[in-house]
Amino acid sequence: MKLFEFHPHPNLPASRARRLLLTAFLLFAGPACEAHDFWIEPDSFTVVSGQPVVLSLREGVDFEGVSLGYNPGWFRDFSYVDRRGRRPVRSLTGDDPAAMLEIAGDSTIIGYYSNRNLTELDRETFSRYIEEEGLEYIQDTIAELPDDAPIPEFFVRCAKASLTSSTQDSELYRYAFGYPLEIIPAVDPGKLKPGERLRVQVFFRNAPAAGLLLQAQAKSNPENILKIRTDQEGFAEIIIADAGVWLLKVVKIQSIIGSPQATLQSFWASYVFNAGGHNLDD
Repeated sequence: MKLFEFHPHPNLPASRARRLLLTAFLLFAGPACEAHDFWIEPDSFTVVSGQPVVLSLREGVDFEGVSLGYNPGWFRDFSYVDRRGRRPVRSLTGDDPAAMLEIAGDSTIIGYYSNRNLTELDRETFSRYIEEEGLEYIQDTIAELPDDAPIPEFFVRCAKASLTSSTQDSELYRYAFGYPLEIIPAVDPGKLKPGERLRVQVFFRNAPAAGLLLQAQAKSNPENILKIRTDQEGFAEIIIADAGVWLLKVVKIQSIIGSPQATLQSFWASYVFNAGGHNLDD
């Protein structure tokens, strides 16, 4: 069964017809119903003055997944920061890739904070999810629910991507957007080489987040997932095994009191960077 059919005018340019079709889909479909990994994927992590950077919004696992178009109804914030300050990422509804930035050659960090979405998972799927994401501490809350009842959960996404300038040093890699859950590197991850250590600090609602499971994977070897819990000050450290693109992620989940729609609320943070100066397809 088709949700809708789209018949463009025969004289409408093909690119415009595709944009209208995608816009119609976005308006009817809304964001994906399950909280898979979500990250910002620039086409280049090295900033060159006068050269635009194309941004894709990706949802999936192991660097594989679907590309989500630009839709202002899906996010609370989509912005970037360079030495000139913080600015909104602007595009047209339905654009996919989501946006193109004209960057002045400075190191830049990009952030995306989604609106709250609702999903429901059966008990078996939810059990796998909390095991994979290190969320066993929520088991007591789930134990109070009927065994055959789906588990309703709100989730939000807090994604960041760091672009490095080849001509200047900057500390924008550690910029805090003020999202509920954020990963803040202690050093510039784009300047690290294989074998060097990356220390990060995780914050939940502006306070260090202890005991969360930080996961890290390289695009060149996504099956090898590094996992480590944050300490009492929210710090965790990994070794950069390979040059190239890396994804850091962490999930925080908590119970909701008084909501008629959901029992739980989760927050998904990601941070994408390019270690050693290689671009996405290297």
